[in-house]
Amino acid sequence: MENLADFKNGLNTLKIESSTPVLSFDMEVRLPDLKIETIKNIQDKSFFTASFLMKNLKVVRKQVLNYKHTKLLLEVDGQLFDALDFNSLEYYYLLNNSDTIDVVGGLNVNSYRNRDSLQIMIKDVSCQQTQIFDYRKSADKIVPYLREETIKYSDDYMIASEHDLREDFQRTRTLVLLPREKKYNLNQLVDRKELGKVYVHFEKMQKFTFEDLNKTYFSEFVYRMALKIFQELGLIECNNQVYHIKNQKTKLDLNNSPTYLNVVEKFQQVNFVYTSDFAVLNAYFMALLEEKHGF
Repeated sequence: MENLADFKNGLNTLKIESSTPVLSFDMEVRLPDLKIETIKNIQDKSFFTASFLMKNLKVVRKQVLNYKHTKLLLEVDGQLFDALDFNSLEYYYLLNNSDTIDVVGGLNVNSYRNRDSLQIMIKDVSCQQTQIFDYRKSADKIVPYLREETIKYSDDYMIASEHDLREDFQRTRTLVLLPREKKYNLNQLVDRKELGKVYVHFEKMQKFTFEDLNKTYFSEFVYRMALKIFQELGLIECNNQVYHIKNQKTKLDLNNSPTYLNVVEKFQQVNFVYTSDFAVLNAYFMALLEEKHGF
């Protein structure tokens, strides 16, 4: 224990050149070209002698074995091969049937009912295709496997994010539809009567700061958006962080507020995502890669 401080200092002085792990493989192979006798010969010497790169494998089927292992049925040049990933369901949840993937892994021969077949023991998988996953009703299954660069598409992303979806999607090409988080009540901003209630709440105070607002009536998000809308419509002005009601009685067109129009667009976007069939959404997002679409 008396050397612990020196040990920590020593670790802190180590120079780490790269934090990105690199997976090496021994050679690239085409599965249809391999002979079972060759792999048997390797397998007899060691269960996992080499790592091979196998490209352009199509996912035909995926399944879970014993609640914790992933088994993929892969097709290349009309031939089928099994691939196993032990103690992980990552590729079960992060691959779609029909995805084309590259795999790095070991090879062995599986003997079942007097029939020998090549089997891949997965080390890593790469998918170059655009991927869209629908987990709007079962996010708990996929969340542990989501990667940092994956677009987590929920109402939170649609409403609160400042990112451009098209740019994000073109960069990552992987999007997961997640359940609504329901942090934001857009209806209180979109519906004219509901928005009027927010204004009445402001009007009763006449002059106030943002900190004066009682968050039990409306959420902080609703207050911030409503204040922007009313300022753009000339109903409220702000000086030195103090808001004043201007007592203007003229009926105004909400469409003159850019913030209101933006909120309406987000409202429509959320409804579109959570009421549409996956086939419709899939077509929309794929088209989004080519040109920007509205709702």
